Amino acid sequence: MKKEELNYYDMFISSMDCAENCARIIKEYIENFDSNKSVEIAKEVHKYENDADSNLHRVVDFLIKDFLPPIEREDIMKLSHVIDDLVDTIDEIAINIEIYEITKLRDDIKDFMVLIFEAVQNLKELLELFRNKNHYEKAREKVVAANIFEEKADDLYQSAIRSLYSSESNPIEVIKWTTIYNCLENCMDINEGVANCIDEIIAKNN
Repeated sequence: MKKEELNYYDMFISSMDCAENCARIIKEYIENFDSNKSVEIAKEVHKYENDADSNLHRVVDFLIKDFLPPIEREDIMKLSHVIDDLVDTIDEIAINIEIYEITKLRDDIKDFMVLIFEAVQNLKELLELFRNKNHYEKAREKVVAANIFEEKADDLYQSAIRSLYSSESNPIEVIKWTTIYNCLENCMDINEGVANCIDEIIAKNN
């Protein structure tokens, strides 16, 4: 019987593909917003979140019986989980727009989604470089880029919250949008966390 094989790097990238697809769907939805489609969009995004969950379970199941993984088990587990956290948080953006029945968008959410999409693309490029030790130097440039994306997100978050609290008088709307902005900001924090996790693994294996 042929021995089962699993390429962990392929699985990392497959889950990041899920993150990229989720971010792309929400970004395009925001750019062409139609509140009547929020349920449909949330379901479409959630399918990719389920795919990422399946990837995580497959990695964990295989790792238990893998005699000699390419990097430390703890690092594979940590990276797999933090990538899954990223997909979960992007999924949460679509869920929030649906359950809070958002009918009119605030302008800065568009800027946030563009930033998230670009940051996720940067992470995907980082993971491609992470496959090969010869590309570790270029990979670290992507880590720096992820940190810069997070700094931009912090600035955008502060501006968005400031604008929300100064311009919105309806307390229910304030609560809804505060939750959404917190989710967006958390997404960028986790995005940076994925990059930093990879950076730590590179430092240990370089």
